[in-house]
Amino acid sequence: MVLAVTGEVGAGKSTAAKLLAAALGAPLIDADAIVASLWKTGAMADLASGRWGVGVLNDDGTVRHAEVAARIFTDKAEYAWLMSVIHPLVMGEIDRRAEEAGALCVAEIPLLFESGRRRGNMRAVFVMAPRCVRLARCTERGWDEEELTRREGFFLPARERAAMSDYVIDNGGSLDALNEAVRKISLDFSGSEC
Repeated sequence: MVLAVTGEVGAGKSTAAKLLAAALGAPLIDADAIVASLWKTGAMADLASGRWGVGVLNDDGTVRHAEVAARIFTDKAEYAWLMSVIHPLVMGEIDRRAEEAGALCVAEIPLLFESGRRRGNMRAVFVMAPRCVRLARCTERGWDEEELTRREGFFLPARERAAMSDYVIDNGGSLDALNEAVRKISLDFSGSEC
């Protein structure tokens, strides 16, 4: 069984996923970490340079992430192409790690619904927060409001993803409020038939 944590950009998915994993005593799988490791492979560098030219590579042959982001977050066709390459690899690795983990794991999967893949043994937690809170968090990443809006344009609307989820966390308040929401989900989840 996988408890998949997804949500809005800057809503606090990572924090919620870590808290859920700790509350459930379950291993945590991070889809973004899997993506980062994929980008370090020669195969991904070859795919990127084959698609966009050697300008997306550093002198040492590694991928220049800012160059790739500039291409995919300005062109929906390029974004769709890259996701068609990456999603199967990431979900395959999540499947492998979940199977290895045994009975239960928590997986942070930002693009759970966009990947078109939600398995039968997976329950989804959607983390949301008011836009002003998310913008403040994204500003810490160096993104302005325009960048947040641009990136959000590549995802399914939040209300659709929330409706497809088993649990919704409003993470616009305090850490104590988030801990309480996580506690309720962990009690429900651990007490349910998995």
